[in-house]
Amino acid sequence: MVWIEKLGEHVIDLSLSRMRAFIGEYGKPEYDIIHVGGTNGKGSVCHFIGSILQR
Repeated sequence: MVWIEKLGEHVIDLSLSRMRAFIGEYGKPEYDIIHVGGTNGKGSVCHFIGSILQR
C-alpha cells in the first residue's frame, strides 16, 4: 500500500531550470538549436518550424 501511495508523490517539473543549469555549467552552444520532444506531432512541428525559418 505504501508503494502505491508514493506513486502520486512525483511532480513533473516543466520549468527550464535544468536547461539553465546546463547552460550555466557548459555555456551556450556555438550554434542555435530548436529541440522538439514529446510523444506525438514531432514531424509536423519540425515541418512547420522549417517552413517558418525558410522565410
